[in-house]
Amino acid sequence: MAKATQTLPHPQTCRQTAGMQRRHYELIAAIISKELEGEHREKAAYAFAYILPVTNSNFDSPRFLKACTFTEGDNQ
Repeated sequence: MAKATQTLPHPQTCRQTAGMQRRHYELIAAIISKELEGEHREKAAYAFAYILPVTNSNFDSPRFLKACTFTEGDNQ
């Protein structure tokens, strides 16, 4: 996870974005899981999981990571 987030600003220094909801997170996770493979998928998933908690206090990083890394027929 460290490599994927080295160039990102620390979440506490980011402004909170109003309006992020479950449907937005589901869309991001679906794109990551369907369009990226291997290391690229993992890096993108961890980068988003690192930064998205500032957009909603109820954001669940482990659940998001699971949604990003699992697709039907995937061996991961």
